[in-house]
Amino acid sequence: MRELTPAELLRLYESGSTEAPLERAVGILAAACPETNPDQIAALSAGRRDGLLLELRALNFGPRAECVAECPTCGSELEFALELTDIASHGPAAPRPDSTEIEGFEIRLRLPDTRDLMAASATGSVEAARAVLLERCVAARRGQEIVAARDLPAQLIAAIVEEMSRLDPQADVLLALRCAACGHAWDAPFDISSFLWNEIQQAARKLLRGVHVLASAYGWSEADILSLSPWRRQAYLGMVTE
Repeated sequence: MRELTPAELLRLYESGSTEAPLERAVGILAAACPETNPDQIAALSAGRRDGLLLELRALNFGPRAECVAECPTCGSELEFALELTDIASHGPAAPRPDSTEIEGFEIRLRLPDTRDLMAASATGSVEAARAVLLERCVAARRGQEIVAARDLPAQLIAAIVEEMSRLDPQADVLLALRCAACGHAWDAPFDISSFLWNEIQQAARKLLRGVHVLASAYGWSEADILSLSPWRRQAYLGMVTE
């Protein structure tokens, strides 16, 4: 993995504007990992993919994130800083057993990857999405009888979901927050994919404004301007606007 170049940030901004969030996540990592096939990235577990996105965010924008959340009770805005190392699982997903026995059923499971999540997101409802993930990622049998995932008892499905979370903790990051205005405490999900995409958009817009100013002032091409170091680009911008 390497830091994204200014030209790559602009390409991601352009292509990502028409992509679904999960496609966008794969595209961002593919740009930063040119030695890796996008299909290989899509086949990573959701937690492993998000762990790599955390690493990429630290490379491009630093290890500290400034975040904003809205209190679900009073609507007040909560601003806080987040150290990315505090939410990183510090390693790949836990080894997945070949099979495990839960409540008398022999269960074989595969951690959901981006392809599974894409299929689930196309269903349009939480219940249907969960059913798709179970059908794609879980095989069950009781004795010699194969049992469809949709026919498993509700308590067993809950146990399987809990086991998946244990095996791939980076896939579901929750932040413990408390509102300073009303005192309400809640767990807020942190989606590194959407967070990083917002920062890429902001960085790309800033780059485009800089390219426009310098191209108008000096007649330079976009490629010439983007090839400048950030310090030199900002120095020229300062001279144009002073």
